[in-house]
Amino acid sequence: MFYVHADVTIQSTLQLEELAQAVARALAILPMQVDTSGKYEGDIVYASKCFGLDFELAEDEPPLSTFHLTVNSDVDAFDFSGSEKDLDGVTYVLTMLGRAGIDAAARDPKLLYG
Repeated sequence: MFYVHADVTIQSTLQLEELAQAVARALAILPMQVDTSGKYEGDIVYASKCFGLDFELAEDEPPLSTFHLTVNSDVDAFDFSGSEKDLDGVTYVLTMLGRAGIDAAARDPKLLYG
């Protein structure tokens, strides 16, 4: 079994809702909806579950003027043991976004891990 993950930064002049739908079309996933689970403590996050993956898009905190897209295996959908092999999906996600004209790059590890 594999654990898929990808973190990318998107540059866009679109509003979050518009960008979420553009990302969903580019990745050929179900439309992204505002997450209402409460796990983001007041931040607006658009999410979609598709193909056993969780897709989440949020606007970065100022002074950044970018967006953060994460893709991770849906750990609630499968019985993960922790022995899964990591599968870095960044290149695939960037390719799909780029084909749709969405300006994206691999997330800077400093933004991920401080």
